Amino acid sequence: MFAKDFSPKISFNFVFMELQIGDKVKIVDDTAQGIVRKISTHSVIVEIDGFEEQYPISSVIKIDEAFEQRFSNLNPQTVKDKNTIPKVSKRKSKNQPFVIDIHIHEILDNFNGIHKSEFLEIQLNYFERKLNEAIQKRIKKMIVIHGVGDGVLKSEVRKILSSYDNVQFFDAPYKDYGFGATQIEFYY
Repeated sequence: MFAKDFSPKISFNFVFMELQIGDKVKIVDDTAQGIVRKISTHSVIVEIDGFEEQYPISSVIKIDEAFEQRFSNLNPQTVKDKNTIPKVSKRKSKNQPFVIDIHIHEILDNFNGIHKSEFLEIQLNYFERKLNEAIQKRIKKMIVIHGVGDGVLKSEVRKILSSYDNVQFFDAPYKDYGFGATQIEFYY
């Protein structure tokens, strides 16, 4: 089985804020906001409009007034979702990789007002959400296009992958994806 119930514990002090009961949070890829009511190792109970709902920790972002001002122009329509998990028909091969591109311009249509220091957190949250979707849908192979750059994004992606059992990862084939991609194989 996969480690950590599909939600690896990630301790990047510079990436994720520490959540506390009573914090105001935004749900990633949704317009919903709420108040943290309970925190467990892998999930958070958030009260939204009087109802309590459970979310993986990776799908909530702690917000404050400054955050709300910076991100008030974002809504689900501005977030691209080109990288949706395909429904595999019986005719198609299950060996076809699920490919996602986590460059910031592929995730967000409009990133005006978002500071560069926040890009990494957005990219990693998006990656982790898609990774968990792939596992839940039992995808066999996934390609993550992260680019070359300074190697920070690649390194952080691989740290996340290292916390999963039954997952192998390595450089994706150069002829298909260049130097800036990681191939992930899942063993169920």
